[in-house]
Amino acid sequence: MKTDAAMIRKIFLDYQDIKEVHVRKAYPDRIIITVFQRKPLGLVKAGQEKMCIDEEGVLFPETGSERLPVIKGEASLTAGLKLLMETGKRKEFIVRELSCANPYEVVATIEDKTGRVIMCNFGKEAFRKKAEALAALIENNDKKFYVDLRFIPYVVVRNGGGD
Repeated sequence: MKTDAAMIRKIFLDYQDIKEVHVRKAYPDRIIITVFQRKPLGLVKAGQEKMCIDEEGVLFPETGSERLPVIKGEASLTAGLKLLMETGKRKEFIVRELSCANPYEVVATIEDKTGRVIMCNFGKEAFRKKAEALAALIENNDKKFYVDLRFIPYVVVRNGGGD
């Protein structure tokens, strides 16, 4: 059986949602193809349509398989994608929307386990520490509506009800 492994690989990589392809011949009569799909981190508007974006900043068609945060702006997009990678596995909260319009900060709208919506300013770095601080804060305070995490270890919180 005559096959061109490079051509098979190229055909698969023509699909935007395919990240990597390994093609291996298993003699005498088999071909083993391993395909790695891109994992969407969020949705961005590209022209008139929404596209998925992965950790490398590659755009590909929306899969519709899961609820993804909407990303607005691109001035701090690289930092925003890092934040989404860091917070994606958290159980205490999920990111619903991300503003990357300001080059000096990433602002996220998050939802906690109870459905409360909180606006969080994460700055541009140290996202793991900030996500841990936010998770601890969520466990201890149920009235907050804005959290500023830019100055970790100091956290600024605005509570609801005029507090």
